[in-house]
Amino acid sequence: MPFLFALLLISWAHLIAMLRAAAKAKTGLMGLHALALVLFLAAVADFYYLSPLNRQGVPGDAQNWIPLAVFLYGMLSAAIFGGKSVLMYRARTDNTGSGWRSGISLACVLAGVYVASTAIDHWMFFYDPARTGVAAADALGAHDVQCESMVLVRLDDEAADYRCPKAISFGTMSSHPFVPWPSYVAGRSAHLKKRLDAVLR
Repeated sequence: MPFLFALLLISWAHLIAMLRAAAKAKTGLMGLHALALVLFLAAVADFYYLSPLNRQGVPGDAQNWIPLAVFLYGMLSAAIFGGKSVLMYRARTDNTGSGWRSGISLACVLAGVYVASTAIDHWMFFYDPARTGVAAADALGAHDVQCESMVLVRLDDEAADYRCPKAISFGTMSSHPFVPWPSYVAGRSAHLKKRLDAVLR
């Protein structure tokens, strides 16, 4: 589950950097790290709202804001830690013997880019709301689609592109659940399209 590892790495780095900035009275830098953590909390809050844990119920057309929060969080994190890396390099302020502060900053840049790219991957799959959605894999009877529960589907004129979540998924109660790469198995099926066309008629 590299996605969760990347989120936790960036979040811990932001929290530690925010506390260090507060101790040094660097309010601007502290504010940037705090803003990033607010975006992380927004993603967590939307995950709760769009999950079965929400016993109040979720409208069928509920918007999944998790990818947007994740994208902004990843890009802001990459920008903050990328800027810190450049400043550390120019000022030669990483006085740790092994350069671990620079290493953590660079790791957070890469993790931020990866996290943001998972949101882009999600949007590219669900780019046409009229031809994309989610369905119960076992109810469709498409034998060449080996999904355990739900299947994410994108239809075109010839076949259906699908993704089977295999580890984690966020916003499962929305019409477009967020399944970050590589937590899915992708495929293409003409049989699945025929089954969906039959259901949608």
